[in-house]
Amino acid sequence: MEYRNREDFRHDVVQIQLNAHYYNDGRNPAIPPLADQLVELCDHLLKLNAELLDEAEYAIED
Repeated sequence: MEYRNREDFRHDVVQIQLNAHYYNDGRNPAIPPLADQLVELCDHLLKLNAELLDEAEYAIED
């Protein structure tokens, strides 16, 4: 239940997005755009906190 790096975390967020599209495109059309926004927010926050995440990931590798 822990992520060792941001790529693994982002992978799971993108999986949520893909699942939202796969299971909701026809039935619940409001859901996929929210999942798209989630990925955009994730990318924004990962970029905004890149330096802090670099330090954290480096500490995990040791």
